[in-house]
Amino acid sequence: AQLEAAGLSAPVVEALVRIAAQGKVALRELDATTLKKLAEFPPEDGVEILQRFAEAAEDTLTKVKNKASFLSGICHRFRDRRARAEKEEVRKLREEEGIAELGEEDKGKLGELDALTALPRADDVLHYCIPVCAPYFALQAYKYKVKLLPGSVKKGKAGQQARALFLRAAADAPTRERDLVRALPDNDLVA
Repeated sequence: AQLEAAGLSAPVVEALVRIAAQGKVALRELDATTLKKLAEFPPEDGVEILQRFAEAAEDTLTKVKNKASFLSGICHRFRDRRARAEKEEVRKLREEEGIAELGEEDKGKLGELDALTALPRADDVLHYCIPVCAPYFALQAYKYKVKLLPGSVKKGKAGQQARALFLRAAADAPTRERDLVRALPDNDLVA
């Protein structure tokens, strides 16, 4: 009854009863916490953990005073080994696909850059817009862009014309986008 209450699957219960019948552990020696840890694993993993427990040398099991802790330790090592194997598998898949993993410093920097978008979606929360001056080819993905050509137009006038073009392009855009384009300071347009 204690085994079913812990939520152990039938194959795990069978393996545990078999180990107890061999005299390697008395079921009363295993506490509810250890049994619940064992129940967290899929049935095939639980059976494998119990096999490792049973395969411990006879002299090792006789020296162990707290067999519940011993079994719990096997559970922890099994979980850690499985997690390392999964990480290694993911690393190999990334390597095969040519996906480089970023370092911690780069991840921190990326977090700030990820808040910026060149193509806002309808579900994005927009706080402000930032004018960007770059080669036109680099701005192909931007929603609002204008090509600047050398000429006699002053910077301030060119900035105001660009804002007017953006507002016309944003005619069917969400109100928040139009408001943010309108709110751009003139100094930001020419800096």
